[in-house]
Amino acid sequence: MNHVLHLRREALRTRPRREGRSSTVGRSEARHWSHGIRVGSPRPAPGREGARRAAQRARSCRAECGQVHARTAGSLHEHATSRRIRRMNRPGVLLDTGPLVALLSKNDAGHTRAERLFADCEPPLRCCEAVVAEACFLMRKVDPAGPAEVVALGRKGVYEISFALDEHWANIEVLLRKYANRPIAVADACLIRCAEMHEEPRVLTFDSDFQVYRWSRNRKFRVLG
Repeated sequence: MNHVLHLRREALRTRPRREGRSSTVGRSEARHWSHGIRVGSPRPAPGREGARRAAQRARSCRAECGQVHARTAGSLHEHATSRRIRRMNRPGVLLDTGPLVALLSKNDAGHTRAERLFADCEPPLRCCEAVVAEACFLMRKVDPAGPAEVVALGRKGVYEISFALDEHWANIEVLLRKYANRPIAVADACLIRCAEMHEEPRVLTFDSDFQVYRWSRNRKFRVLG
């Protein structure tokens, strides 16, 4: 008898607790319902109103991104443009004979080109007496009043004389001998020496020899013509 009672107690002890299991499932379902989703049920599809709002948010995001991109690109473009203008328009560009004559002579093949180049360079440009003398000589062939027009540009401040030959005879002689095979003009040698004095590589010229000339031994010119 005692043995039978013992077996019954063991059977009751090992029987699964259905109530506890069901209560656990109930709590789990309650938690999921609190988030609007029931276990085992598919997620409800958004209605027309939800889809419309999602589309509006997407369009708004794309528009904002486009505006930011446009502002960024515009600011970068303006910065690059202003920096380029400052670099081109800074005073002190060396002035050679060719552009000076072309600017004053409307029949010159390079007249339009010279107008554009002078417009890109803020005055005063740096010049020398040898360039002025060459320009006056060439302009007299075009117009008897041509030399006066050359001098008038200096008076108006378009260019200034930034080099005195009588202070640099030895330097000019060295340059004339160095580039004798080009052949180099005195005006060219004066501009090379002027570049060395003022640390100025930019030169407004139509003369391709300035691609070969070097100032301060091996420094290249930056030809603007």
